[in-house]
Amino acid sequence: MHKKISFLEQKIDAIINYGTIVETKASSGKALARVKVFDRVSDFLPVVSIANSFVKVWIPPLVGEQVAVISPYGDPSGGFIVASIFNKSQKEPSGANANNIIVEAGNTRFESDGEIVKLKAPTKIVLDTPLTKMSGDLEVVGKITDVKGNLTDHEHDVKNHSKAVPR
Repeated sequence: MHKKISFLEQKIDAIINYGTIVETKASSGKALARVKVFDRVSDFLPVVSIANSFVKVWIPPLVGEQVAVISPYGDPSGGFIVASIFNKSQKEPSGANANNIIVEAGNTRFESDGEIVKLKAPTKIVLDTPLTKMSGDLEVVGKITDVKGNLTDHEHDVKNHSKAVPR
């Protein structure tokens, strides 16, 4: 009887564990990782993601990330990883509160509070679509260019052959 209880206790103890990712297959585009839990390293386990037939969100698992390993039947080799536990070394993004959504990837940041959407990138934002349509006013701080060059500091020919200069 004692051996049976000990076996069940081991299974129950193995249902939920916390550990650190030590290896991933993210460079191959796979949501698989190995996790060190205490002194044991798991096999490659799937990482829970937001995905269905319509929306897929790729957040690569990273070595050093703290995660939970869920093993429904107490068998760690049949478990899965719930990633991204905020902790002392991986804190919530600055400005996080109950009224906003923040997505940060390196120095790129998307933020929305339900009224305003802010998108910040250190070098460039690319919109790759056949048509970009906007409604409302457009306010630009900085230069405007197109494939032919600068549209901010240029002249226009007008009907009487004079030049209209930018303001």
